[in-house]
Formats: sequence, C-alpha cells, structure tokens
Amino acid sequence: MPKNIKKLSDISDHYDAFLIDAWGVLHDGGKVFPYAYECLKQLKAHGKTVVILSNAARRTTDFDKELLATGIDESVFDFSLSSGELLWQNFKAGHHESLGSRCYYLGPKRSQGILEGLNLSLVNSLEQADFIINAGAEGNLPDASSYLDLLKIAADKKLPMICANPDLIAIRKGVRGISAGAIAKLYRLLGGEVEYIGKPHKQIYQDCLARLGEAPDHKVLMIGDGLQTDILGANNQWIDALFITNGIYSEQFAEASCKDKLAELFSSEGALPDYMIEALVY
Repeated sequence: MPKNIKKLSDISDHYDAFLIDAWGVLHDGGKVFPYAYECLKQLKAHGKTVVILSNAARRTTDFDKELLATGIDESVFDFSLSSGELLWQNFKAGHHESLGSRCYYLGPKRSQGILEGLNLSLVNSLEQADFIINAGAEGNLPDASSYLDLLKIAADKKLPMICANPDLIAIRKGVRGISAGAIAKLYRLLGGEVEYIGKPHKQIYQDCLARLGEAPDHKVLMIGDGLQTDILGANNQWIDALFITNGIYSEQFAEASCKDKLAELFSSEGALPDYMIEALVY
C-alpha cells in the first residue's frame, strides 16, 4: 500500500525533479488552487525542477497561456510538456506519413492549433478522410454516446484514430465530463484502431526525462490524480508516484475507506502509487 502523507515537504528532499499534472492537481479548469500555487513556489525556492506534464490536446504555447489564465505563471515551473505538443512534433517529423494527409478533426475549436503548420488537409466528412485526430469533445459531455453513430461509420471504414488526450474524464470547474480518451475507448470497442499520445504511454515520459538531462529516474516524482494515466505511466517508467486523492477519484476514494478496498481500487485500475495525499500542499 502507498504511504499516506500530509504534505509534500514530508518527502520532497528525496527528489530533484517533480512532474506535475495540471487539471485536478494545480487547478480546477478555471482557477489555480492557491495551496498548489504556493507548493510550486516552495519547490522552486528549494531549488527543485518543476515540470507541468499534461494530456492537454494543445501545443505548448497555447497550453502555457491556459495555465497563465488560471493563475499559474512561468515563474513557478521550468517547462511544460503536453500531449498535443507531442502529436504536433510527431507529425512535423513525418512519423505518421503512412496514414495519408486527409485528416478528420474531432475536438473543440480551442485544440485545433495542433493542426497548424502541418502538411495535412482538413476534411469535413469521414468519406474523404484517411484518418481521425481525436482531441476530445466540444463541451462538457457526460459520456461518449453522442459520437456512437459517427464512430460506427469510421470503424466500418477502418479509419485509424490518433488520440491526442488519453484521459477518460476531466473535472472542469467542478463538473465532470469526458475527455478524448473516452471517445477513443468507445472507438476501440467498435473495432477501431487507436494510437494514443500522452500519459500513460512512454513517449511523453521519455521526452520529458530527456529534457531533464542528468536527473536520475529515482530522483524524479510524478504527481497526479489519474491512476490510469499519471500513476500507471510512472509505474511503467519506474518513476516514483504521488497520487492526489481529492481529484477525479475523490468519490471512489471516499468509498474505499479500508486497506482492502484501497488495494482493490488500485488493482482494478492497474496502477499503484508510492504515496498518496489529499491535495498538493507543501
């Protein structure tokens, strides 16, 4: 079982670099959590490297603007890395040339920047498409059922899907809604082929660690509220992980009051943190 801690400073001396999720950990989709901002300030004041590692389907410049809008400025972190940035870099480097150039975009307008500057033709129908880029839902939908008919057509055409955000859900200003991962999950159930970019898949961690340079893996801590993304990804890369319990699993965690139920929760999600904490306080 993970060790339950009250504040990050209980363990922060063991680590040089901190990879920190954004939604549900640093902010609620609208405003920064004041205690989390103070935690970032304290980490920087103690000479720690702080990276904001997100499954946001936006490029770095757009993602950093979103962070600033919530109240998180660049003085409290060293750099950010988003799944949307990785997607753009992969296409720019020609890693997906075999898919073709005709892209059907599925997602909100705010994420369309991940297509800019790429040698892709944006098409308006699945009949014209070579593949799908899935950046999530427009609006805060409770489930992916409204995409069922469209996904059935795509599956029949055997269109590959690139999922730019593996998260299943997000809490936006206190309201739960699906993310791109939920749409991708339904597509796979229909027989569709999906490639995921972002946590828990290794590229985002490996690229992040490469940017950290000489920092050894055992001196890096992943902090997040997503068991299937943040924590599982850290487990797969042999990085220590701190689970935020008052995030997207807050309801399940409240119900799992005894050790047996907690172990069952972690087992069912296939991820095991080293530590857990209610919220990101220093």
